[in-house]
Amino acid sequence: MLQRRMENLPPQGLLFTAPRGILHSNGWSRTWTKVVDLAQESGILTAATLHKMRHFHATELLAANVSMDTVSRRLGHASVLVTSAIYGHLTPKADQRAANILDAVMGGGKPKKRRKKSKKEKKAVASLLQSIPA
Repeated sequence: MLQRRMENLPPQGLLFTAPRGILHSNGWSRTWTKVVDLAQESGILTAATLHKMRHFHATELLAANVSMDTVSRRLGHASVLVTSAIYGHLTPKADQRAANILDAVMGGGKPKKRRKKSKKEKKAVASLLQSIPA
């Protein structure tokens, strides 16, 4: 069904529309109910809701490394801070990816063998890490 609707869709076209343009929230709800009913008639059991689809949309975009700013605009949030507060926990690997990219750009390659830390150094590092707020 979605493939048929998307065949002649312009790049910025809307997938679900009313006869006179954009669906209002009650129109979305009615259309979504029809989609779920059709899925169930076809033997597809689903607990999907519009709200879950919205979260899925945001989650998949962030997992594909789409910027938080772009996702925020697509969701219609007033600020990227709203999006970050809701979805920021979904990008815990972002910092590691950034570190890996910087390492590659700076010519890091394989990490050099490091000397073993003394007990005093280990204790200082542990103390420092404990002082950092969670």
